[in-house]
Amino acid sequence: MINLLPAQTLQEMRSKTERVCAVYARPEGHAARNLYEFVELALEQMCADNNFGPNWRFVGLGGLTEMPPVDLGGGHRLEFKQKLSEQEYVNYARSIDLGISLMYAPHPGVVPFEFCTTGAIVVTNTFHNRRADFFEAVSENFVTCEPNLESLIAALQIALVRVESFESRSANLFRPPRATWATTFDKSFLAALPL
Repeated sequence: MINLLPAQTLQEMRSKTERVCAVYARPEGHAARNLYEFVELALEQMCADNNFGPNWRFVGLGGLTEMPPVDLGGGHRLEFKQKLSEQEYVNYARSIDLGISLMYAPHPGVVPFEFCTTGAIVVTNTFHNRRADFFEAVSENFVTCEPNLESLIAALQIALVRVESFESRSANLFRPPRATWATTFDKSFLAALPL
């Protein structure tokens, strides 16, 4: 289920002095599908190249263990928050300007969509069954990349420009349609099952 997180208002987006990059950061071995290493390397390279100003803060969400901060260079560091309660996550998500959530698996996960409900620009990767147009049909606040370092860096550079397009961010925040079991498993779905 996708949490409908609090949406940032246009005024909130414009008036913030601190920008927040939230990373779905799961460095643990069991979560290798989230490609954490690519994210860390991409952020290190971009910080070294001064792509992020001094007003940017980097926060890793989703980890199950306590992790020390990672020095990204250029005066930036990635701080980790251990798994938050649902209410803490909902309250924190409202500060996100740029979200990064990768998933090297057939399913995209829910995190990129949840980040997108806040009005954040969200970088996520494509997969065999998830092309860029899949995400573009959901929201123009998605920026997609292939699951490799070069493509991720290029996507982050595009995303940084879009973060400052506040009207567009506000207009394109994702609002998931309401669904019930009856609408999800409707007659057309049941008729398509190979019984």
